Amino acid sequence: MATDAKREVTEDELLFVEEALSEYELLGSSAKKCPWCTSELMFNISASGYSIHCSKCEFKVTVRGI
Repeated sequence: MATDAKREVTEDELLFVEEALSEYELLGSSAKKCPWCTSELMFNISASGYSIHCSKCEFKVTVRGI
């Protein structure tokens, strides 16, 4: 039986990558790696939100503000 179920980001993983984003904003880079596969995290910050995604796997967090 085939399934297209996608893995969900946990609360701990969300907190971890938000710490990585804070480090990125403060220092211009982050030593933290993807919590799913340990590849590099990529950050995209805009005026109304941000996204954090992995350079290799399907990990992605998107936050949009008002």
